Amino acid sequence: MQVISDEPLTVPPRPEPMSPSPFPVVASVAPVVAAVVIWAITRSPFVLVFAALGPVIAVASVADNRWSGRRRLRTDTTAWQAELERLNTEVQTRHAAEQSSRCSTSTSARRILDAPEAPTIGFGRWRVPVDRQRIVVVGRGAQPSTLRVDGPPGPETAQLKARARLVPDVPVEVDAAAGIGLVGPPMLTSALARGFLVQLCSAAGPDALAVLELPAGWDWADALPHHRLRGSTATVAVVESGPDARPLPSSDALLVLSERLDRIPTRCSSVIELTGVTTAVLHRTGSAGAADPLDLRIELVARAEAGAFARMLELHAARLGGGDSGGLPAVVEFAQVSAAAPPARPSGSLSAVIGADGDGPVCVDIVAEGPHAIVGGTTGSGKSELLVTWATSLAERYPPEVVTLLLVDFKGGAAFAPLLGLPHVVGVLTDLDAGSAIRALDSLRAEVRYRERMLRDLGVRDIGQAPALARLVIVVDEFAAMLDGFPDLHALFVDIAARGRSLGLHLILCTQRPAGVVKDSLLANCGLRMSLRVNNRADSTAILATDAAALVPATLPGRLVLATASSPVILQVATATEADIARAAAAWRPVVEVRRPWLEPLPPWVERASLGEPAGSIRLGLADLPTEQRQETVCWDPGADGSMLVIGMAQTGKTTLLDTIEREASGLDRWAIERVGGDAELAWDVVIAQSGALSSHVDSPPTLILLDDLDSLLAGVDPDAASDLRDGVVALLRDGPRRGVHLVMTLQRLAGPTAMLGGFVGSTVLLGTANRQEHVLAGGSTAGWIESRPAGSALWRGTSVQLAAPEPARQPAKHGASRTVRPVRWHEHPLTLVVSNAPKRRADEILGWNATHEPVSVAVLGDTTVGRLTTEHVRSRSGGPVVLVGDPEEWQGQWSLLTALRQDAAIVVDGCTVAEFRAITKIRTRPPLLSRLPGRAWLVEPGGEVTRVSLEPPPRS
Repeated sequence: MQVISDEPLTVPPRPEPMSPSPFPVVASVAPVVAAVVIWAITRSPFVLVFAALGPVIAVASVADNRWSGRRRLRTDTTAWQAELERLNTEVQTRHAAEQSSRCSTSTSARRILDAPEAPTIGFGRWRVPVDRQRIVVVGRGAQPSTLRVDGPPGPETAQLKARARLVPDVPVEVDAAAGIGLVGPPMLTSALARGFLVQLCSAAGPDALAVLELPAGWDWADALPHHRLRGSTATVAVVESGPDARPLPSSDALLVLSERLDRIPTRCSSVIELTGVTTAVLHRTGSAGAADPLDLRIELVARAEAGAFARMLELHAARLGGGDSGGLPAVVEFAQVSAAAPPARPSGSLSAVIGADGDGPVCVDIVAEGPHAIVGGTTGSGKSELLVTWATSLAERYPPEVVTLLLVDFKGGAAFAPLLGLPHVVGVLTDLDAGSAIRALDSLRAEVRYRERMLRDLGVRDIGQAPALARLVIVVDEFAAMLDGFPDLHALFVDIAARGRSLGLHLILCTQRPAGVVKDSLLANCGLRMSLRVNNRADSTAILATDAAALVPATLPGRLVLATASSPVILQVATATEADIARAAAAWRPVVEVRRPWLEPLPPWVERASLGEPAGSIRLGLADLPTEQRQETVCWDPGADGSMLVIGMAQTGKTTLLDTIEREASGLDRWAIERVGGDAELAWDVVIAQSGALSSHVDSPPTLILLDDLDSLLAGVDPDAASDLRDGVVALLRDGPRRGVHLVMTLQRLAGPTAMLGGFVGSTVLLGTANRQEHVLAGGSTAGWIESRPAGSALWRGTSVQLAAPEPARQPAKHGASRTVRPVRWHEHPLTLVVSNAPKRRADEILGWNATHEPVSVAVLGDTTVGRLTTEHVRSRSGGPVVLVGDPEEWQGQWSLLTALRQDAAIVVDGCTVAEFRAITKIRTRPPLLSRLPGRAWLVEPGGEVTRVSLEPPPRS
């Protein structure tokens, strides 16, 4: 089809002559004046010759401008005329393209009769929109064009607009609902009216249009399936208007034939007056008044052509079950057809009642006619009802020991909700996420392997020889939607389709758009094919090898075309009610428990008591093993599995897992347990002590160190301490197992300072992460990431695990609180040196100690009353305890005093860095880590031992 441009044509303005330029008086006089002045100075007569050049040049310039203007005008006029000729040619080209486009989409009677089996142009047969079903093409003539012409006012623009306004010889459409009158000889008007009726019956099916009245002698139209009036069906009448006036029929579309113009009733707003065998004049009236007559070129239809077309429509309606020839009800009750259907066939068959045709119930057998089925149907055509009826019939006719059903619905599961009470249903799979899709693949593959193994163990080749193994029918609604989200499932279904017959696996695949979705490799094994109404011929042909399903009226939901070896069978799908389903479910109770090939997902909460008893290992939770079709207890053996890393966001179950491990390990009486959570000082003491003990030769009991939120602990201390703490953890991970020391660490993400830890652990528990990137960096696969992973759901060695929760009543105590540090007692030592970055405030606090405790003497290095102290001064100030306070710089300034006193004095280092601590105390080893709690300080005993103390005063004893 030629593409029609919608760009308007623009007429250029006519070229105008240039206005004549004025004579350059100044330019001609100026040289004369200049020559006279030069002559007056030089008295040379030759200078006067140049005086004549000014007027000569001025005259030549004027002549040249006028000659150039006439030449430019001639050039512009020639180009303008060429553009007008191009525009005229463009009008013809645009009109030709528009004419071709309109004719190619025309629904004229001649085009319909020339290709009677083809659908109505632009639409499916009987699928023309309601607002166009009564529009007929009355002939061909000039019609307003879509071409627009712009330009300045003038005869050229007016002439081009007149040429472009009408496109000649295109289809002329008239609404038959407004009445059409035909005036002329009866033979010609009848031939023209036959074409109009052919168009109306081709556009609307028998369910949408009924022929109310026809003239005598129109027996060719008896074959039309449009003779029965149904409820709100529109009607059409063809009448002859003679000398005797009679009431017109009350019809939605009206055609009136007459030999005289004055006998056409006023209801006909369009009158076609025949002026020859192929010519006519169209007269139209409307609310705006009468329009100008339009010359038409008409098409006449012979009686034989119209009769053949009517018989073709009759056969078409019979195939669809429409019209009088179909004889199919709009509703079929399942209970009635099930009772009238032949009994179930013997073993090796799965016949089911799905509906009824004109001869009674229709049964399909997915074993004998399959082994798989493909069902097409657009939204609202009745696919879900068909699948429910099919499943209900199978459940009613066969026990669960013979057939089981696995239901897959990608529309939320509502379609199969009524079937959940059937004992035959072994699983319902609804909208999948990525993790569920992988689980679905694994479970179905496991079922294939299980059945192969069973047949091999029984020494048989086919399920028909293994009656103990039930057939599994997998019913998939919206197969195309499933493949759009998870393309990998297609290969699995192709494999099942290829091997399903011998294994007893049968597929019923339902889709809205079969064309291009169901590949040949899968379709080749679907011997049972059927389709409800589809939107286009390609979808129908892809399943049935005919366009019959595309011709099913939209007003007949449940109308099904069943492909058979001879010709398609039209039937109406039966409707199974909840009572029918309940009756089928009750028919086989009580029943033995059937094997479920599809395991239920892991529960969101797993109690420790529900797990299997450990064999000297620590139980973590319940693992999902769809490839083995089972779920089992997950155990962690530190000696065999190594230390553990637990990664996950907050509120995903990290601390709960540590609670479970602590409870489990405590019950085994094999482990000494060190639990750290939120206390950086305790973490330091445990890690440094354990890592330092690795080099000793003293035997120690097997130890489990549980570190909660290690990355938060490292972030909460200074960089040097974080580095030392991380190095201690690495030393324990590397060398601890040979001494029986194993770690369980929880992190929010494996990044930054903790990124290296993943290489030192033997097992990783991966909980929910913030994004896919963090999941992959932690060692997970891209496909294994779940955006909203529930709390306690984890991956362990690539397996989905639901972690167990400790018993609520016996929940271990939380370990996030700070450990207790003994307060300093200023009177314990005769002399205490205080190094503080706030010496004045600290001295005041120590003086406040004297009000409630044994008093001590306090001196500040910076006081002018103290001056430059000596050892004797300090020792002789008082007979009681002495506390000497100063900041690091002041102590450095009193270096000789500090050197003399620190051998026998206790030193309290408050609010200083490790470097300042080492500079004052001359102790090279790193002091214990101090948390960022207020009042924490280092106490160096006179013997050199370093401990933590709290400067907060203790309660008075």
